[in-house]
Amino acid sequence: MELTPFYIVSYTSDRIMLPLHDVADGKSGPKVSVIIGPNGSGKSSAIASLVDELEVMYLLLTSSKDNFKKLRHPKQAEIEFRYGGDIYKIIRDGLVLTAFKNELTIDLDRDSFPRHALAVAHLPTDKFRFSRNDDNFFYRYLGLRQATNMVTTGALEAKVISSLLNQSQCSSYHQALEEWLKVLNIGGDFEIEFRGLNTDVFHIGEIKDLNSISRRIQYRSVEDYINHLQETVDASITESSITIFLSIFGKVCKELGEENLDSKGKRKNYILPLNLLIDDSKIDSISWDLGVEIIRKLRISDEIRLIVSKNGEKKAFSDLSSGERCVIGTVARLFEFATERCVIAIDEPEVSLHPSWQIKYIPTLMKAMKHLNSAHVLIATHSHFLVSDVDESSSLIIASNNDVGQIQFDRFDGDVYGRTPDNILYRVFGVGAATNFYVEHDLSEALQILSEPENVNFVKLKEIRGRLNRVSADDNPAFNEILNIIDKSLEGVNDAKN
Repeated sequence: MELTPFYIVSYTSDRIMLPLHDVADGKSGPKVSVIIGPNGSGKSSAIASLVDELEVMYLLLTSSKDNFKKLRHPKQAEIEFRYGGDIYKIIRDGLVLTAFKNELTIDLDRDSFPRHALAVAHLPTDKFRFSRNDDNFFYRYLGLRQATNMVTTGALEAKVISSLLNQSQCSSYHQALEEWLKVLNIGGDFEIEFRGLNTDVFHIGEIKDLNSISRRIQYRSVEDYINHLQETVDASITESSITIFLSIFGKVCKELGEENLDSKGKRKNYILPLNLLIDDSKIDSISWDLGVEIIRKLRISDEIRLIVSKNGEKKAFSDLSSGERCVIGTVARLFEFATERCVIAIDEPEVSLHPSWQIKYIPTLMKAMKHLNSAHVLIATHSHFLVSDVDESSSLIIASNNDVGQIQFDRFDGDVYGRTPDNILYRVFGVGAATNFYVEHDLSEALQILSEPENVNFVKLKEIRGRLNRVSADDNPAFNEILNIIDKSLEGVNDAKN
């Protein structure tokens, strides 16, 4: 049984100081840490660096150092995490790891280390290391890029289809995805449309027949493509298994009552409900996921599209809004790989999302992950709407100053759950105007404190002064006069102490 809880307590390197979650939290279930700060404060760089460091440490633990030089890593780093009732600390100095369990030196193995690191990004210019995920067990890039700097709706759609097919019989996957589909008002009855499918594919007898109808662009022949699949996917894939799959695929199309299926030399459109493509027991060594990818790679079909139901109307994935595509494109793949004891780094999830969706983001994510007892989600964001639902069981981290050149963050001391956007903007983000209700409240409270000179709460007054300083301006003399009065009062206390 999976030990709980699991979460990262802190990450420190020569460049970054990032506290994340309270070491004393012993409750099970997924955890969320939200990191905020102005542009250039290093939010995205911090979580990307943490993910990189986790992968570096994993490679060192498993002696898989072949690709170590390709990874970004500082000379020294330290990660502290909780797993069950124990606190682990791993210190890396170059290629040497030193591990502690409850402050005692141990020989750490992979069974106690985080199981996966997943990087989710909603911008094509994210800070995460791009990876094609072919041979990497530990780290998976689930951002929008399909190459180092390329984003296409078609490639993203193909990955969503792959995840839906691959997880078609996993109930927890569908329950997690359903939580997001309810927010988007999209039904879960997905369909896959094969546009311009060459019906000759249903009549091939030998692989040479497939050679004649495929329009491959990456491989010289179907045989070359099969060799590639055997080397990278499954050695048991053969010409026979491919022809058997295509025959079964044709029978599924026939079950839909398509007419003239036996006529040759035609390209037709076929829409297959996803629930018809879930029984792999009828197939030899090729799953529906791989079979659809083979049809795509050999360009037997002009286009393969995902069809969804939106407000009772059928819509193609490519016709959805950018926000809808972004959410489906990331969460459909996230829940394919999210496991117990995984670290999930999400960069700016608010991109293209309506404020109402931003407010629901963290609660929906937690509902979707309720099947996991041990996972830690790190979110870098600018959204005060998203922050408003950081509850007491989660943690909020704010960028701060550091005199030694590090990117430093501090945990926010205060409760933000359920507060209004204006309140969050002022109290957490330090953004507001003198007419903001919460600014006016602070001014009123400061004057009330100063009105009783014999009983001044200087600690409270100093906190208020720090917040008001963020919204001061030269064009508001009345506001600045109050600040001057507060400053004189605080200066008097300092003079008295000295």
